[in-house]
Amino acid sequence: MTLFNLQFSLLLFVFIVTAAEQASGVLINQDTNNTHPDSPSAMLASFCPSRCGNLIFDYPFGIGSRCYRHPNFSLTCDDTVQPPRLYLQDTTIEVIDDIDTSNYGSTSSTNFSVQIPIHAIPVKPGVAVYNMFWKAPIFTLDFAVLNITGCDFDAYWVDQETNVTWKLCEITCPDATITGNVARQYCNGTGCCSIQFNTYLSAIQLKFVLNGSRELTNHSALWDNINVTYASASISWSIMDQPTCASAIDKSRPTYACVSSNSICYNSQFAQYPGYHCGCQDGYGGNPYLPFGCSLDKGYNPNAGQKANCQRTCGNFSVPFPFGLEEGCSARKLFQLKCTNATSPSVQFDDGPQVSYIDVDKGLMQIIETSYDEQQMFRIPKEPDLYIASSQISSVRWAVANLTCQEAQQNSSGYGCVSRNSRCLSVNSTAGNIGYRCKCMPGFEGNPYLRNGCQDINECIKPGLCKGVCRNTLGSYECTICPYKTQYDPTEMQCTPTKKYDYLPDLAAAVSIATVVLVVTLSCAYLIHQKRSLAAVKKRYFKLHGGFLLLEEMKSKQGLSFILFTKAELEEATDKFAERNVIGKGGNGTVYKGTLKDNRSVAIKKCKLVSERQEKEFGKEMLILSQINHRNVVKLYGCCLEVEVPMLVYEFIPNGTLYQLIHGQHLGPRVSFATRLKIVHEAAEALAYLHSWASPPIIHGDVKSANILIDEGYTVKVSDFGASTLAPTDEAQFVIQGTYGYLDPEYMQTSKLTGKSDVYSFGVVILELLTCRKAMNLEAIDEEINLSAHFLLAVSENRLGEILDEQIKG
Repeated sequence: MTLFNLQFSLLLFVFIVTAAEQASGVLINQDTNNTHPDSPSAMLASFCPSRCGNLIFDYPFGIGSRCYRHPNFSLTCDDTVQPPRLYLQDTTIEVIDDIDTSNYGSTSSTNFSVQIPIHAIPVKPGVAVYNMFWKAPIFTLDFAVLNITGCDFDAYWVDQETNVTWKLCEITCPDATITGNVARQYCNGTGCCSIQFNTYLSAIQLKFVLNGSRELTNHSALWDNINVTYASASISWSIMDQPTCASAIDKSRPTYACVSSNSICYNSQFAQYPGYHCGCQDGYGGNPYLPFGCSLDKGYNPNAGQKANCQRTCGNFSVPFPFGLEEGCSARKLFQLKCTNATSPSVQFDDGPQVSYIDVDKGLMQIIETSYDEQQMFRIPKEPDLYIASSQISSVRWAVANLTCQEAQQNSSGYGCVSRNSRCLSVNSTAGNIGYRCKCMPGFEGNPYLRNGCQDINECIKPGLCKGVCRNTLGSYECTICPYKTQYDPTEMQCTPTKKYDYLPDLAAAVSIATVVLVVTLSCAYLIHQKRSLAAVKKRYFKLHGGFLLLEEMKSKQGLSFILFTKAELEEATDKFAERNVIGKGGNGTVYKGTLKDNRSVAIKKCKLVSERQEKEFGKEMLILSQINHRNVVKLYGCCLEVEVPMLVYEFIPNGTLYQLIHGQHLGPRVSFATRLKIVHEAAEALAYLHSWASPPIIHGDVKSANILIDEGYTVKVSDFGASTLAPTDEAQFVIQGTYGYLDPEYMQTSKLTGKSDVYSFGVVILELLTCRKAMNLEAIDEEINLSAHFLLAVSENRLGEILDEQIKG
């Protein structure tokens, strides 16, 4: 077998394993009396350590006997050095950040950063080949950046099962004055190269081959050793005593880890590393691995606002409650700020961004520095995520607790809206409900988080509010006509004594005004009639597409971020569907780029047609599709049902499609082999999620390179659900849909769409990546028109190397 055939066979094996559909499940635990032997007990809170120096860690990890779930989760704290260092078990792998297993409404964090010791390999005279092998003692390595330093050798990755090698990089000799630290600072191939792994690995095996052109004199210390250092690395963990949630929760298996009431179990997403993780149900937070660890958010303390002698200013900046500048002066730890005096007084989060203002009425905060990671910018251990931040804008929304208004009002001692004449508002994001905030009722202003903080607004101090006499009332005002023998003077904006007038000009003016009013009234009547007719048409389409059923479904499921857009909103977003905003056309419709009122960029698809089956269930199916939450699947924000053919609103991905990346005009070399592997791997994960983990399962129906979007970092986003369907539960037949060149032959014969149809189409996309040829090329000779047929013919004639892309063969 040639090297090309071997590489290709190995690639197909990797892709098949990655794309294999896995059984997934989510199991909820309502048991509050779990008493199995391995359940953590109250002693964990009494004497088990939870800190090593500046690092904290949570159960199932622990230090000391009976303080961890399993020996795999044991930790060692070396307090003979300062600051103390934390290690996995008794290994030399150092933990360098917190192991926080608590969460709010999702699976807990399942990875943490580590520092792996340097591998140093001495270079010996007469020896040209060197090997390095490192195996993770527990769990798996899910990310690593390796810096390899030395002189005049090639570095190769070695597959442990097949012993096949891939060249990673070539390192040339640096100047004699260059040290290892300097080489690692740039790591550009001279004395050092950097390799990044973004996949799950249980071991790393590398081979180094000297090139034989090394000089014997005037060289630096880099020539004497091959050093492999880990610039950064993280380890992924899971509960591995059972392969799935279903087998773990079985009453005959007393070691089930999700012991808290209101906890939830998630299967591992990777078949090669079976196991499961635990999380808290929506609205609950804490440690799901501890009894009663998942609870409603109780972190808000409204009484902190009554504490005396709290500092409320920093220079000219006023810090309103629930925020504070001192310990105990904020309603929760997440709201504690600090006043810095480096050059001039300023307010900022601890080691975080600087704050320029806080608006309690609108629930907004303005930050100055936006270079921080938005996921970590406001993250505090044991606190929920209550900020909705973006690295693109400086305005941040916030909630006071991870509760709905109904849940918050049931806990009167911890309810944040303590002022009379205040009300509770939900704070939502595209991911769902974040929590609640408070606001003064209309006609009042002030701070709703303080007792008597909402004060009546005296509207009457505004000149010209009433064309007569204004009287302020609690929360409102009243207008009455001017007293007898007085009239309203618009210049002075008050009632003044009546003057004598010549009434003839007034009469002429009154007639003119009456004429104008009559014309305007008739015009308005006509416009109202037209508007009502248009509204009736919109209502009929809305009902036809299942809009009223969809509204009922949305009311029954709180926290949904799915949006029903109006036709007017989408016309405004696209400048009435202007041709310049067209970003794609296909068999299913036309896609426009649009900008919503909140400045979000979206992709709006105008479908060409919809089947009678889809027409009846359209709204319900769109609601199910909108709940897809996967980093490699384009997010569906909502739809518009008041038109003849519904329109879909998706997340906008700016960097084009995989088709354009493969077949477009290239100003430089094509994407690397490693990048192609990454693209295929992420696309396979997206399809596996749709087929196996979505509930109910979803069949895409039109998998092709033009429907796989690529962002700036070559991250895959599978898009275009114009042909998608919920997986059928009977033997119903469908009209043929999809794109020629990608269609499954079995599907074309039976007209039955299954998950295997998507897998076949995905295989054609893999061939496009490996050959850089189009799936259907009508300009080619007969045997090369269809890429699948051309590939099978080349394999049968042992000519596979002829159709592979030159960069793959190189």
